[in-house]
This record gives sequence, C-alpha cells and structure tokens, in this order.
Amino acid sequence: MQAWITAEECEKRFPGWLAARGENGWKVDAAKSRISSRFGFAEVRVQLKPDGTPDFDRVVSGEAPNINAVAYYVKDGIFYVGVTFQVRPFADTSYGIPADPPIKFAQPVMGFRDKIVGATASAVFESAPEGAKREVLEEAGVQDIISIKSMGQHWGNPTGPLVTPSDLLEIEIDPKTIDTSKFDREELIFKCEYIPAGELVLRIALGEYDGVNYRASVAMNTFFVFFANHPEALAQATN
Repeated sequence: MQAWITAEECEKRFPGWLAARGENGWKVDAAKSRISSRFGFAEVRVQLKPDGTPDFDRVVSGEAPNINAVAYYVKDGIFYVGVTFQVRPFADTSYGIPADPPIKFAQPVMGFRDKIVGATASAVFESAPEGAKREVLEEAGVQDIISIKSMGQHWGNPTGPLVTPSDLLEIEIDPKTIDTSKFDREELIFKCEYIPAGELVLRIALGEYDGVNYRASVAMNTFFVFFANHPEALAQATN
C-alpha cells in the first residue's frame, strides 16, 4: 500500500476531504506565509544580516508541545532501556521517494503533551512529566513508575526545518509490572522491548537490525542524552 500522498492528490481521490478536516486541518495565513494545525506549523522565516537586511529565507516547521522519554530499569547492575517499534509512513527512502513498504523505526517513548495522543489522555493540557507518564503507560507496557526526571530539551534540527524543542525525560520503572502486550496499536506501534544498554548501542551502530531502522536522529539523540546522564550505562554499552 502507498505510504503517503499529497493533500492535493487526497482531495482529488476523496473530494471534500480538506473541508472535513475540521480542527485537525491546516489553516492558511497568507499574510504571515504560515500554515498551522493542532499538530504544529510551517512558515517562511527570513534570516537577517548583521546590518538588519534580509540574508536568505527558508520554510521551517514546528511541532505541538511534545515529549521524548527513556523508560528504563536496572537489574543486577545492568541497565535495560525501553525501545518501541513504530512505522513512520511519511519517511522517504530518498528525497521525495516514498518507502515501500514504510520504514519501521526504533525509538524511545514519544508523543504530544496534550490530548492528541492516547485513548486515556486527559482533556487538560499536561505538564511534560505528566505527559511522559501517560505515554509510558500506553506505549511501553508500564504499570508502575518509580521516578520521572527531566533531561532538559533538544531540538530536532535547529537550522530548519524542525525548529521547536522537545522535552526530554527519563523514567525509571518497576520491571515486575511490565506488560508489553499493552501498547497503542492505533499509533502503528508494533511492540516494545527492554534491551540491555550494550545491545541497544550495537543496534544503533549497525543502523538496521531485524528489519528495524535505528537511525531516526531525534529518537537516537534522546538515548544519547540518557547515556550522557548515566555514564555507568554508557560504560556497559561500550564494554
């Protein structure tokens, strides 16, 4: 099955689709050269020279507030890191060429902070730690969380196109309560595994393992920040 089509092609195939999008649809502000939706925005920005005159412009995009979180536990001194496996149909094999079949990526727990993601999400806009707790429960099969700590933020691509930051968190869980049969299939998440730190780094080095791509840069940077905050886990990964 084709992974993606343009909005123009979708409207041709399904007349009225754009009008039916409602609050999920893109809203165009021609005066600001911006389009936006509840998921994020895209707009033209102009970089200035030191004297304040225009230098160059490009289209940039941003996401609604979101979190990337590493769920983990330690057993017998070994760090086990939660990795979810999710299809990303918008990912191309090369510039503008859809992947067929769509690429399945390895990633940490990821999701929007507000009510967009998850059947059990609250209608109230969540703080980053609360959002991370909900996402872990839905994506990583976790029933009991020991602690949630902030790891700050990171930026997907600060030069553009992805210019907004994501909140990063680490979540220590109780491994005795994991049920990896409970994950969000509506998000195209196939499974979650808890992998020893060394094995995770090996798979990242390989790039692809067992049909799963480990080179989604934002996802891998989340793991990197976690390892930077836990040198003991990084030592296990490099030994």
